[in-house]
Amino acid sequence: MTALNFHIQPDEIYITMDTLAILSPSAEPFLYTTKFYFLPHLRMVICGTGLAKIIIDWFVKVNTSMLVQDLCHLDEFTVGTLRELGSQYSLSEKLTATIYHFGWSELENCFTGFAYRSERDFQSERLGYGTGIKPHFDQTDWVDGEGIDFIKIIKQQRLLDRQRPLNQQVGIGGEIYMIHMNQNGTSIVKLHRFDDYDDEYAQMIKYLSQ
Repeated sequence: MTALNFHIQPDEIYITMDTLAILSPSAEPFLYTTKFYFLPHLRMVICGTGLAKIIIDWFVKVNTSMLVQDLCHLDEFTVGTLRELGSQYSLSEKLTATIYHFGWSELENCFTGFAYRSERDFQSERLGYGTGIKPHFDQTDWVDGEGIDFIKIIKQQRLLDRQRPLNQQVGIGGEIYMIHMNQNGTSIVKLHRFDDYDDEYAQMIKYLSQ
């Protein structure tokens, strides 16, 4: 589905994702879309990898019917509710979804994150401090004098993804957006637009006209 990279520290979180959605199994460009969902009233972000539909449905569920105070409070109800939601889809070893929560813990007075993976029956996993790279690859020298070079990371992820068979590609492209959360607030910025953005958009228009 996407590239998802993040860096968590007690006083801040960075999250970067691309905007390309592809058709499976042909890997043809289909749509440019937002892949993370900010909930200001909870000071948290929902995003994920794998089956996009369940991630979107989970965001709608949280935003419309979950009476919680922050992501740690939400965690108390997430596993059971995600299992119920997941039963509506044909999830399997080949069709998976991982949902991530990033945000501010009112109780612990820090930023933190959780992962819920369909392969593990959506068990709650507390994310440690540091950097996460999805799809993962062995990386070195990705930190410069100003911090983590997220553009360099996603460009490498895209290169490796496009070397895979078409039916195994997750699709990485369009633009790269970053969310930065700290105690002063949350900002969303565009980091990069790939050179083939217009070409892929033209392909999307051709697909719609078929």
